[in-house]
Amino acid sequence: RVEGGYDVVGFIDTTLTRLGDRIAGVEIVGSIDTIGKVVNEQRVTEVIFSTEGLSYGEILSVIARSSTRGVNYRLVPDNLEAIIGKTRIDELDALPLVDIEYNIQKPLNRVFKRIFDILLSAILIPFVYIPVWALTVLGFRPARPRASDRILLLPSVFTGAYSFVGLPLEHVTEHNQFRDPAKGRIYLGPIGLTGIVQINAGDMLEAEEIERLQLYYAKNQSIGLDLEILLKTLFGPRR
Repeated sequence: RVEGGYDVVGFIDTTLTRLGDRIAGVEIVGSIDTIGKVVNEQRVTEVIFSTEGLSYGEILSVIARSSTRGVNYRLVPDNLEAIIGKTRIDELDALPLVDIEYNIQKPLNRVFKRIFDILLSAILIPFVYIPVWALTVLGFRPARPRASDRILLLPSVFTGAYSFVGLPLEHVTEHNQFRDPAKGRIYLGPIGLTGIVQINAGDMLEAEEIERLQLYYAKNQSIGLDLEILLKTLFGPRR
């Protein structure tokens, strides 16, 4: 029951097996693999996800594959408040919709994040990295090996191979589908020395919880959030 000037083009199914079928008089016009073609051909301006058959990562991957300027991607919320975070809620014929956007993909955010990494690593390399590296070469065993390992990666932050805040290294292979925009997959950020997953690692996170935290970070990423995560890494409970 969509009113108020909306022209419903059709449904998108998870596969093409039911292409041409109708649901409540509305035709299935494509699948998640062909949604970009449908959007372009039909000049669609609004895509609404309402299925529980896709994970949040898969939904964002669909958006990445079919990102076209002028198209709003929205979601019928279920328990998404914990994932999406602060967001604008609209009403469409009594149906609440959540706008789907994520900060980590915005060019300006990525530029500021990179500048932040360069400046902070440039300060820490002479005063923190070099002393720790020298002690390691001399054979001194650090009291906190994990912290010293992260410090030894500071040059990699400076060169851009890592970021101060981002995806955990141990989950990059498992969640690699989120890290290849060239293949139409969603970008959730670089590998990080710390991150929202890492500071919660002591909670024995399940795969779905890791995904939710990563999506939350991608949605809300900012220099302020990065600083908050860094401070919690330094002064929060030891994991």
